[in-house]
Amino acid sequence: MNGILAAFVILLVSGLVMYLGFKMSGKNNKKGKLVYACLVVWAAYMAFAKQFDLDPLNTVTLRTVVLSPISKFVEQYIFGMTNE
Repeated sequence: MNGILAAFVILLVSGLVMYLGFKMSGKNNKKGKLVYACLVVWAAYMAFAKQFDLDPLNTVTLRTVVLSPISKFVEQYIFGMTNE
């Protein structure tokens, strides 16, 4: 029951912060709203990860998951062309 209450509080606070941020940002600031929404969702996920012992997503995880395969592909492409 304690975990359900914590999840409810995290969702409630995140929703309130999202609503207030959108209300204060103005109508024509779509890029700003998108960045703000991503940050609020990421902060909510980090709160859930801490509360429920999930694997936290951070910038190191982003680098490992996204950029490492791209850099390996580029290295193979560059070094593969020089060996031919």
